[in-house]
Amino acid sequence: MSQKTITRRGLRICRKDDQIRTLTGERWDVASESKDGGWYQVSFARDGPTCECAYHVHGRGRRCKHIAAVEQLLLISSKRAPGKRTVIKEREIMCPDCEKQNYKRNGVYHGKYEDRQKYKCRECGRGFRDNLGFEYRRVPSVYITMALILSGTGSPVAAIPLTLEHFKIKVHPDTVTRILEHYSWMVEGYANA
Repeated sequence: MSQKTITRRGLRICRKDDQIRTLTGERWDVASESKDGGWYQVSFARDGPTCECAYHVHGRGRRCKHIAAVEQLLLISSKRAPGKRTVIKEREIMCPDCEKQNYKRNGVYHGKYEDRQKYKCRECGRGFRDNLGFEYRRVPSVYITMALILSGTGSPVAAIPLTLEHFKIKVHPDTVTRILEHYSWMVEGYANA
């Protein structure tokens, strides 16, 4: 099974209500889709993510849809209101100059940690990348978002780099501190609620 398929299935689990229960900052229960009432425990430890499902255990540590579902849950930056469902939708891409949505794909930027789609505006001709507001950061926006979410849920700053290590990204605690200081305005409303 391809990683793209696993990610898609994880997103499907994450979109459903009451499919993921948070146990601690590093452990979650994810509902089984095949066993009624069954749950698999997913944990993000220092040596990488683990799951109790057969696909992960017998696949010698392969990433499964339950791990992908927890990863998607960590990427949701909106606050879940009680009784409400969080809707995950793609962000609208627009040209930073003319702010029009008339663009075409124009290759891929291959960065140190991630690849990013490049675009070219059909109106003004400007080339741009969609980097979700995290300009000039070498650390991928996914990991910055995860650091902000972990910080907003009360994880200590020293524990955030350890949590990110399972993604094969080594981030120094000072870097996490700078990221949190720079983007603290994003999580202020959630931390105070």
